[in-house]
Amino acid sequence: MQKHHAGHRMNSIIPVLAATIILVTVCIKPAAAENPFTVFGNQDTDTYIYYQIADADEYSEAMAMYHLEMMVNVFEYRGLIWGFDDLVITYDPRGSITVRVPDTDDFDDVIEVLETPSSFRIRTPDKQTVITGEHLKNVYTSMDYDWDGVSENGYTVCIELNAEGTQLFKKYTERYVGQMLEVYVDNQLILTPTVKSVVEEGNTVISGMNKETADDITRRLLSCHLPFEITRVRVHRAPTVIEKLLGIEPEVNGYERETLKSYLDETLT
Repeated sequence: MQKHHAGHRMNSIIPVLAATIILVTVCIKPAAAENPFTVFGNQDTDTYIYYQIADADEYSEAMAMYHLEMMVNVFEYRGLIWGFDDLVITYDPRGSITVRVPDTDDFDDVIEVLETPSSFRIRTPDKQTVITGEHLKNVYTSMDYDWDGVSENGYTVCIELNAEGTQLFKKYTERYVGQMLEVYVDNQLILTPTVKSVVEEGNTVISGMNKETADDITRRLLSCHLPFEITRVRVHRAPTVIEKLLGIEPEVNGYERETLKSYLDETLT
């Protein structure tokens, strides 16, 4: 009786082992060889986008550097919020900025993101939009000094409005003194400042922040409207392995000497 059971178990094991052997045989079947020329020919390469600050030679060295650093921060911010967090952005003191887009030919989307201003609006307590990006003239971070120097929360964001924005803001800050306004960038609420007095000159100061927060707010607001003009001068793709062997220097057509829209009617002087 015991031998009968042992034989029965042996018969049930054999098909399982056979199936296992067949499965392993399928798994280790060698894959078809790739065409090496197809691999090298389609290799992803970096694309370089070159920008130039308009009239950079007319600025002082300190102002030119300020604009360049500002532009790098804006490009980094726009890249981050739209998912292009691998951009490598550098600048030259003579007024040029280089954006390296790693390993992709889909650089059109990157160009659109870099060159499209973020949306900006200030809303009143009754949810009425009174100021937009068209009213911005300049944004920068400043320090508040007291007898002990600069405190931890001694940094402010200074917002300058154009003539139209100045008149609108004067009207609405007079109406909402003591109440909170809402500041949105890309439809995200970033500030809820309280109106302490009527803003008559178009220079708004939002205070009580540390340096990191103030710089972040400034960068976001500058992404909505830049106080100077830049020009895209060239788009260049690094050559693939095959192009290097053939001595071909690729140039991306259609992206030479295209001027961005000016963010303001007047540039800083």
